[in-house]
Amino acid sequence: MFKGSNTAFVFALVVIVHVANAAISSWFGYLSPDSWAYLRLAKGFQAHLYPTLDHGYFAVFPFGYPFLLALTSPGLDLVHTAIASKFVNALLWISTYLFLRRLRIPALLAAALVITPFSFTISAMTWSENLMIFALVLTLAGIDAMHRAEEHPTRAWLLLATALVIGISSRYVFGFVAASFLVAYLIAFRARARRDVVLILLLSGVLFALYLGVNTWLTGHSTGMDRGPSTDPLGYQAFTFASANMQLVFWAMLPFAFVALIATRDWQPRPLALMTGLVGMAYIAIIAILRLRNHFDPFDQRLLGPGWLMLAIAIALTARENTGVTRQRIAAAALLLMGLWATYSAHGEDAIDLANRGQLRTSLVATMKSYAQAFTPGDDDAEAVITVETPWPRPTVHGDNRLYYGDLDVFEPLSAPLSPRETFDAFSTRVRSSKIDLTHCVVDFSHFASDDELSDVLDDVYPTSLTTEQASFDRILAERFHRIFRARSVVPCASFLDGTPPSR
Repeated sequence: MFKGSNTAFVFALVVIVHVANAAISSWFGYLSPDSWAYLRLAKGFQAHLYPTLDHGYFAVFPFGYPFLLALTSPGLDLVHTAIASKFVNALLWISTYLFLRRLRIPALLAAALVITPFSFTISAMTWSENLMIFALVLTLAGIDAMHRAEEHPTRAWLLLATALVIGISSRYVFGFVAASFLVAYLIAFRARARRDVVLILLLSGVLFALYLGVNTWLTGHSTGMDRGPSTDPLGYQAFTFASANMQLVFWAMLPFAFVALIATRDWQPRPLALMTGLVGMAYIAIIAILRLRNHFDPFDQRLLGPGWLMLAIAIALTARENTGVTRQRIAAAALLLMGLWATYSAHGEDAIDLANRGQLRTSLVATMKSYAQAFTPGDDDAEAVITVETPWPRPTVHGDNRLYYGDLDVFEPLSAPLSPRETFDAFSTRVRSSKIDLTHCVVDFSHFASDDELSDVLDDVYPTSLTTEQASFDRILAERFHRIFRARSVVPCASFLDGTPPSR
């Protein structure tokens, strides 16, 4: 095995690169709409001791990741909680490495699993996948502990039970993956399967069902909202599924395989490896089925990546480390280079973009301080605003209408592919049905200097295959915005809703 100072070097490398990744991420920001929701849920936990958003129980996202952020950011405001989240993510990935080592995966291979462009990209974002990936590996460690005679049974039971609770509270998909763990465990271990492992996995299913039941009782929906049927063409689904998997082969599997081929002496099948591989395939299949049935984010590395990581772990579980000193040094050098590559792939283009905009030396805190409530409606009695898109503080931070527009009611049309494309009639009905006073409502064009800038948003397209594209916004809705556009200005909402151009 890879021992002594060499193992310490690998662990130190894992710590250094993930802390560095967290530091860069905390400076750049990397916040999506989901990230803002997690951060506000964390503040809700701190204020009310339960997941609350908009003064009510919130279940669109499970509570586990916001609860972790709440525990690790007491007394911090929203932006500083975002910064803290990057270092929490780093700690989760470092802990994932340690539990991979506990599974008797060689140090170089365990490090190669957590130092990839995929892992750095996920760790950079304030996303619950960081916690779920940790829970997946912790579940493997719990099952492995149950089968190791030297482990105290009670400690092993607690480890597995804790892993499953963390997983179920991190992402709803984990509840279905827990069922695949049970099936895969019975297939892989066969006669050696332990009844207590089966029982704990079954009880996790009961716990998941109870959690969904509580959500249904409090919100009317098992996952907090009506997740409507997918409206995307099958061709688009197939294209994005294939594209995301190809990216993951390049960004997750090939970097690991490169180090594994150098560092590994031979391969030895293990039931745990077979189980892990089956769970990885099941994860990808579960995501595919759910996405074909329901509309949510398109297939991407975030959705499918944990499944591919499980496949890579399955390979690592069969590996025996090459004890040759030369090969160890080559593999360690390759790992160091991979850390640099992963850092550039996660941050390089963003750093160049921010530098070109003159924002590279500006911290997230300074950026958000000037962003908060920056909008001036031009009407002291304004109640609501319609916007094509809430301005982004910087290219790495998604706009947040609560911060930018303050207490105003904000109406933003839904666009594909993240949401079903909202027609002009549907959007108009949504605005009018809100009972707002249209005489105190404005359409915000203040962040657009020209019609060309507006077109960059309204006329955006997304690929549906290698040769075809579709518009993100409804055509009639886009035309109505163009018709009433006034650069660096606000116009009355009535002009947009009724189609009457505003006076200049």
